[in-house]
Amino acid sequence: MALQAKLTLLKQKEDKVKQQLSLIPSSVIVSIPYREILGEVSRIAPENVTLTRLSVQSKRKPTQKEPQTPKPEEESQKDETNELRIRGIAFGSDLNCLTALAQIIEGLEKLSLFKNVKLISTEENKLYNQSSAEFEIVCDIAADSQTKKEKL
Repeated sequence: MALQAKLTLLKQKEDKVKQQLSLIPSSVIVSIPYREILGEVSRIAPENVTLTRLSVQSKRKPTQKEPQTPKPEEESQKDETNELRIRGIAFGSDLNCLTALAQIIEGLEKLSLFKNVKLISTEENKLYNQSSAEFEIVCDIAADSQTKKEKL
């Protein structure tokens, strides 16, 4: 009989938690498809490229010149996108490095997961015993790829 009482109590707690979660706006809960991001980035990276840093951070979408009024939290969440930053080193001659960067950028652009792919910087790296270049690429994570996980 004690087990039946515990089960009833647990079900009541579960219902209460579900009710509280339903009060949170769905726009606040953004699911980032990390597994897909890591899989696709590693798949398109050429052999002469070593990735040194992958990071996802949120950024506000630029708004057209509107008066600066505080927005409700739900609306401000809609104005944010997530950005992927990729840093790495490409090894080889200048031509090999440029070709590798072009392959990465083209690969990212072909995927519906990313948009607005930009090469931010490249710089010669003299720390290794072969020619190499450090680079940074930034792209937005498509909003529809973030929300499709929520619908499942």
